[in-house]
Amino acid sequence: MGIRLTQLLHVPAALRLKPLAKRDSPVGEMSRRPALNMIRSAFWPTVALAVILYFAGAAIVGQNGLFSLAGYRHQRAEHLVTLQTLQAERARLAHHADLLDPRHVDPDFAEEMVRKQTGQIRPDEVILPAD
Repeated sequence: MGIRLTQLLHVPAALRLKPLAKRDSPVGEMSRRPALNMIRSAFWPTVALAVILYFAGAAIVGQNGLFSLAGYRHQRAEHLVTLQTLQAERARLAHHADLLDPRHVDPDFAEEMVRKQTGQIRPDEVILPAD
């Protein structure tokens, strides 16, 4: 009273698989045709997997990947320190430019500049800023 799977699915006899004992080829002989078909059918999925792995590896380990993120944070901190130093230097130079404005020149700063440029400063002399 057992029902076979082929009876349930209504598979035609021409499409049914033969048992191992009734196959046409001898048991010891390997056919190259299934191996070639397997290689052909696996080629494009293998290529796609290789491409996906390449881009995933580049996203993690590459020049701009996740592992280089810590380096970027360190560089950013260094650049911020440099930026603050340059901003302080710029503010100092802007202050000196304001002191040399022709409309209202600071006499002490002007004297200091003239003495520096003409070499009238002695080595033991200390110039105290007016600020």
